[in-house]
Amino acid sequence: MKTPLVVGVGGAGSQIAGQFGVRFGWPTLEINTDSAALKQSALDRQLLIGFSVCQGQAANTPMRGRLAAQESLQVIQSEFDSENVLVLVAGLGGGTGTGAIPVIFDVVQSMGVNCVAALTLPFEHESGRRKIAFDALSELRSRRIAVFVHDLAASMENKNLLDAFQGAAEELAEAVNASLLEFQQAG
Repeated sequence: MKTPLVVGVGGAGSQIAGQFGVRFGWPTLEINTDSAALKQSALDRQLLIGFSVCQGQAANTPMRGRLAAQESLQVIQSEFDSENVLVLVAGLGGGTGTGAIPVIFDVVQSMGVNCVAALTLPFEHESGRRKIAFDALSELRSRRIAVFVHDLAASMENKNLLDAFQGAAEELAEAVNASLLEFQQAG
């Protein structure tokens, strides 16, 4: 199996993507609308999207995240020209990850790139974001993409925030790795 490229979309997705890179040595890419976040990124590569829409700032809403990805379709496509397998990672419920993931998936699917998604759902106290996240999750599942989900609300018992995110990254990394190994053995 060719080594997958782990693509963190938005802030939360990029934090988790970094854990995939550390754990498996997989190359990483951060896609974000926030230029300041990209400058601080620890991932291998960075891609700023939607400069006209977001002016280098956070998308803040899924619609702006979607518009940012649509604005940058050609740049996104050229970034994945030589890739065979992608792992798209995002925290659903916010702007960039929630809005851009479906657009990015459509681009890579049209290119024939194998793709899976590793996603987190917001904490229980983020009720508005949870509704947005579940709507986005339904949209992704309708696209026939292999989706792995970690619900942060279910993982908070007796944990601090850092431990919850670390646990999410570990659980998602193991699920994605097992799926990719299974895909490789079947192929």
